[in-house]
Amino acid sequence: MLDMATLTGRISVDHLSLIAVVTQDGLRHALVRLPDGRILRLSQGDALDGGIVAAISDEALFLIGPDMTTWALVLGG
Repeated sequence: MLDMATLTGRISVDHLSLIAVVTQDGLRHALVRLPDGRILRLSQGDALDGGIVAAISDEALFLIGPDMTTWALVLGG
């Protein structure tokens, strides 16, 4: 996974899983499972695998890659 961060415009969302969206103190956070089983707690603006978390809705995490390509991880998807 570390080498994927060096590929321009590539976020390997096939190997990431959105497992929860939580709201704490009025801010949304996404819990994402990485391929190695680790879980990250992400907020809007955080970096993830060469991209940036653009937004978090009640059911999805939206990412923007370095080439401005967008991806979404959806709960249950």
